[in-house]
Amino acid sequence: MPLPAAVGERLAEHPVRGLIEHVEARWSGPLDAPQDWRVQTKVSGLAVGARPFPPRPDGVPVEGVPGIEGATVELQATPSGGTASLAVKDGALEFPGVFAEPRIPVAEFKAATRWRVKDQQIVLDVDQLALRNQDLTGSFKGRWQTLPGQQGAKRFPGFLDLTGAFSRADGARVYRYLPLGIPADARDYVRHAIRKGDARDVAVRIKGDLYKVGDHPPEPGSEFRFAGQVSGVTMAYVPRMLQHEGEAPWPALEGLAGELIFDHNTMQVKNASGRVQGHPGWQFTRVQAGIADLTDTRVLVEAEGRGTLASALGIANASPVGGFIGHALDKATASGDATLRLKLDLPVAHIEKAKVEGRVTLAGNDLRITPDTPQLAQAQGAVAFSDTGFSIEDARARVLGGEARLSGGTPTGKASDGHGRSPVELHVAGTASAEALREMTEWAPLPSVARQISGSTAYEARIGFHSGQPEVLVTSNLLGVALDLPAPLTKPADATWPLRFESGPVAGTEGRTRFRFALADELLVEYEEDREREGGASHVRRGVIGVGAQALPQLALPTSGVMARLQAPRLDVTAWNEALSSMFSGGQPSEASAPSDSAFMPSVWSLRTQELVLNDRTLHDMTAKGTREGRVWRADVQARELAGRLDYTEDASGRASKLVARLSRLSIPAHTEPAGAEHAKAEAQGAPAPSSSAGQIPSLDIVADDFELRGKKLGRLEVNAINHDIASAKQGGRCRHGS
Repeated sequence: MPLPAAVGERLAEHPVRGLIEHVEARWSGPLDAPQDWRVQTKVSGLAVGARPFPPRPDGVPVEGVPGIEGATVELQATPSGGTASLAVKDGALEFPGVFAEPRIPVAEFKAATRWRVKDQQIVLDVDQLALRNQDLTGSFKGRWQTLPGQQGAKRFPGFLDLTGAFSRADGARVYRYLPLGIPADARDYVRHAIRKGDARDVAVRIKGDLYKVGDHPPEPGSEFRFAGQVSGVTMAYVPRMLQHEGEAPWPALEGLAGELIFDHNTMQVKNASGRVQGHPGWQFTRVQAGIADLTDTRVLVEAEGRGTLASALGIANASPVGGFIGHALDKATASGDATLRLKLDLPVAHIEKAKVEGRVTLAGNDLRITPDTPQLAQAQGAVAFSDTGFSIEDARARVLGGEARLSGGTPTGKASDGHGRSPVELHVAGTASAEALREMTEWAPLPSVARQISGSTAYEARIGFHSGQPEVLVTSNLLGVALDLPAPLTKPADATWPLRFESGPVAGTEGRTRFRFALADELLVEYEEDREREGGASHVRRGVIGVGAQALPQLALPTSGVMARLQAPRLDVTAWNEALSSMFSGGQPSEASAPSDSAFMPSVWSLRTQELVLNDRTLHDMTAKGTREGRVWRADVQARELAGRLDYTEDASGRASKLVARLSRLSIPAHTEPAGAEHAKAEAQGAPAPSSSAGQIPSLDIVADDFELRGKKLGRLEVNAINHDIASAKQGGRCRHGS
């Protein structure tokens, strides 16, 4: 074709392919400088290669010359203007320096334009522009013109006034159409945050100098806005790529529906609602999110939601919030509904500086912090949390049968545990009733002991969590509570006895826990247990039991085993046996009353009392020291009435099986107590003594070198007897006679 040399060179540098179906050209004057001209042509299969330009010295990309593939063009042009129609079928558009992926495949593209030229000013009217590909469908119209009052290259990239809409868009591909003028971290955030979703009727409005239209703050009078409704969106507002390895993920929102807006250099999600992925019991009814300046990507999220409190706990524990609150709620269970307000401030480039604020409002929920802490019933109040911890605000609940006030959280000024977890302390102050203590089955053997308790009393409790391990402290003066137990643990309701209960991990150990119970100056119980990782089973490592004011001083845990020390002016074994029977078997003798774990029983013990009452007999000035091995109890005893060694064996159910006694002396005096008269009366009537039970008498093997009966010296005593009731039960009803 007779083209000017400059045009030929340009075509060589910028390849063009296609079929010229028709061309008609007229001009007057030289071809390279015509005085007037007119061109009319149609080209099909047109492909014009894009021409990228190098970036600026500061790295900012420069828009290149666009390219096109698979186009059909019909053109009429004169020096003063013209018209053109463009249609692309299964082709592509390419915009180097504009998008990170410059080539945009299109299934269909149509444009109808007309332009006019006056001096150096060009005005292009787009009467129709329609685009459809796998990601979106849209139609637009508008006007582009060179910048008024400018000459040469300063006229470009020009002024655009465009209006239109995307009737359909794939939310997961939004990032692909964000221009390179938006920083890479903002584009990457949108790419990883919006995982799926659909947009409908996205209104598009662009007006202004194309060189400045995306500036922040925007030029006065300029517009750059994409706004439409989205649905079915899955949004990871904190994408995993922003988090450190091993950090708990923030749960994504799914089924999100609302309005998505890009306005100049900002992004907003307004009036949205959605669910929390993996937690179907929770719904966010109002979500506002946005980036105020895409050149400094800082994501702000405000959300309000409601759902089951159990779901809210699941969300907190599975997200970084669990670390913020020291994993205090990892084992918590709850029922009922709650509401949540949440604020997130997420600087994308420095996500470690993220800020979190939240508030959960309780409305009559039942909550249990750990499996072995009491239920907080009908809880009212609020729990506020942040990236630095949490606090309980004006909370009330029914605990242990009475009203209680709750407070606490993450104390300020206390150091973390070295893993970024701050200590947590909860405080409870309320009233506990004996009836409620009987229902605390997870605090065995407290429910059994509570059978001998009546009334109610005030208490204070502190539950701490250090390195995720609970520590419990309960204190009370027990005013208002009566203890129906034998001496020395008999207490009227109007007396004050200080009580202190502690439990928690043993410092400097792994998997070892302790609990300590102290009651006034009369009782001390303390154990250490080793808990296995698998299954959570525990084994007693050591323990100590002290009964009586004189037994407690200098009482400490032994190196191993369980030590017991009993020291009181009077110990009524019969009364204690009846009390224990009432506590652990409801007053009915039963094999179930046997201890479930003999490891809690003492392996070494000592006893000192002025009077030891056993059935209708009393031993005076009694001292004893002994051991236990399995079901065998051994003791060296010394009293006014006897001296020597006793071996006592229990059967598998905990009942008396055999008593072996080797005594240097044994004295059975005449009855002097009222109990003796009652015993004598019973004997005279041929009935057993009131407190005796034939089924409880063990087999006997007794030798006493010096035996005295009611003041008479009878010399050596040997007794060998078998309880026929027990023997027949063990041998299927057959009696075995003994001597």
